[in-house]
Amino acid sequence: MVLLAAAALLWVPGALLGRALGLRRRWALAAAPALTWGLVALGAVAVPRAGLRWTTTTAAGVLAVALLAALALRLLPRRAPAPGAESGPGALSGPGAVPGPGGRIRPRGPDADARPGTARGSLVAPVLGVAVAAALVVAVAWRAGHRLGAVAQTWDAAYHANLTTLIADTGDSDPVSAPSALASAGWRDVATYYPDALHAAAALVVRLTGAGSGAVLDVLSALVAGALLPVAAGALAAALAPARRGTAAAAAAVVVVLPVAAPWDQWWRGVWSYGAAVATAVLVAALAVRAAEGRLVPGRPVPAAAAVLLGVVGVAGLQPAGVVLAGVLVLGWALSRLALTVLPGGSGGGSGGGARGWGALAAAAVGTLLLPPLVLALARWSPALGSLASYDYATRPATWTGLGQALVSVLGGVRRLSDGYGFDLPAQGGQWAFTGAVLVAVALLATDRATVWLAVVWGLAVAAAVGTVVPVGPVLAQVVGPAGGAAADALRSVTLFFYNAPFRLMAVVAVVGAVAVGVGAARAAHLLDTRAAPRHARVAAAAVALATAAAALASTLDVAAPRLAAGYAPRVTGADQRAVMDLLAQALREQPLPAGAAVANDPVDGSAWLYSLHDVPVLFRHYAPGRLTPDAQLLLARLDDVDTDARVQQALRDLRVCYVYTGGRPVYASMELAPGFTGLGAAGLLEPVASAGSAAAYRVLVPGTPCAPG
Repeated sequence: MVLLAAAALLWVPGALLGRALGLRRRWALAAAPALTWGLVALGAVAVPRAGLRWTTTTAAGVLAVALLAALALRLLPRRAPAPGAESGPGALSGPGAVPGPGGRIRPRGPDADARPGTARGSLVAPVLGVAVAAALVVAVAWRAGHRLGAVAQTWDAAYHANLTTLIADTGDSDPVSAPSALASAGWRDVATYYPDALHAAAALVVRLTGAGSGAVLDVLSALVAGALLPVAAGALAAALAPARRGTAAAAAAVVVVLPVAAPWDQWWRGVWSYGAAVATAVLVAALAVRAAEGRLVPGRPVPAAAAVLLGVVGVAGLQPAGVVLAGVLVLGWALSRLALTVLPGGSGGGSGGGARGWGALAAAAVGTLLLPPLVLALARWSPALGSLASYDYATRPATWTGLGQALVSVLGGVRRLSDGYGFDLPAQGGQWAFTGAVLVAVALLATDRATVWLAVVWGLAVAAAVGTVVPVGPVLAQVVGPAGGAAADALRSVTLFFYNAPFRLMAVVAVVGAVAVGVGAARAAHLLDTRAAPRHARVAAAAVALATAAAALASTLDVAAPRLAAGYAPRVTGADQRAVMDLLAQALREQPLPAGAAVANDPVDGSAWLYSLHDVPVLFRHYAPGRLTPDAQLLLARLDDVDTDARVQQALRDLRVCYVYTGGRPVYASMELAPGFTGLGAAGLLEPVASAGSAAAYRVLVPGTPCAPG
């Protein structure tokens, strides 16, 4: 039920809007998640600021308004396609060319997808690829013993579940007020911002099904991994290799679920917004390419632009880093197309572009080069960007050896897990079969002027990921002097949007690499055809491809499955903790808390899940406690002295604490439990309510507290 509801919510609104904008059925279906995220992102801001609650009813109203606006855009005059578009010698493997009879190349018109007999056949391979990808995701989850809807045990998961619960309970989906209310929890004043399109969508599923927020978010993550990401990778690969779009789409869809760096490291870590943003960003890039070519909504550039813009809004509503990824992909494609029209032998034909073409290319290049210093300047001015830039996860020394180790780590695609997690997983090797396939594909792309830009983007993604593992500025300065520092700053201007986190950039490397494999497969098939390769050569190529895919799948099963299992293995919400949580929640149902009363908890022991699982108002609703008041600091340090310390007793009164919960186990092994929350069983002013293993709950008997007797 939850899976069907989540899938319907993610696809149906976007598909309806896509059709209303004029997208053909296949692209309306493919683009649906991006358009849905856009609707949710806009509605989540507009609805509460209009004084309304975010519910299924108001969300339906947002969809109705969007459909009316889309139909109105369809009333604009249709623009006739430019004659002779996409012709020229450079169009062989570019997006606008299709092979004609006898191997001749003819331009691809905007209505080429609609030719009878070709549309249905061209869908077979992509659909099969997505189906195989979904089956592979199910296989890995089954190997991990993952139960769909389980509670994740990692750092980010509790925050996402609690924010979803708050939106579902209060109807406040504003990305400023909702996260601020969650962090404030009624006893302090915190002003913050967090993009909450994922949470607003999940809250609708919670309302529709009655399922818990954690379960809904896990189901949405499965849909991102098994459906959205394969569709997105296949769509972009097909848009970049239309001469073999079925081959490109199928290969990219299957390959993109194999790397551990994406989607698996996003799933088990609980960084679900980022995983959805990366997948949607790739899909938006595909939409932008088709729109720029006039093929998304043929003859109607305004509805096409509206679809792309709405997709960008959806990505921003998930995580702004996705906008950077989509922007880099589209910018690389656009610069490549501009260069092909200007350079001799390009798709513009003739000996090269005139002064106007060269001027446009120069202006685009200069504008691109000015972006990094502009971003860094904004980071110095903006506290938000400055806080992102302050993250530093470099673990290798700034030496050539350290650089080499970082490169091997990034190319291997498997980020080493810190012992501080306490997962007790053995050392895991790199996914070298997948990496080998990507390197071969990148080499093929580099031989074609129309696709070399994608190879360059992948290389830049690798460089950016390496730059988060090792400080590259001092190393490059040994070779190129001050230019090395400038190059490092340019990378930093991109990586700061990804929190300078290696695992986030490695996800980009993996996804762009998978798209490159899809386009490379199309390129290889084209070369085999045009060179009339003998049958045994084709069979050998297919055998190598299948063997590589099998090796990559084996690696995924061996590496991703244990990580997924470890990320969901019961620790902070194990059997003992859940038993005590259930008994405490039952007690509160029988005797509800007075208005404004709360349950005191240790922020690092999983007690934050009480809010999502049972709507229990705990003081700390995330593992990161944030800014503490003196009263909160005192409780965390000295609650165990409640019988003798008058200051602790007063802090309990001031914070209106009725109960205390302690799980007895930190979320990660490297964390320490609050000293004040240990040994509470000996306190006379704390009455035991439930106890199991290391978990316990107590009623506060301090006179003057809301639930004290008398």
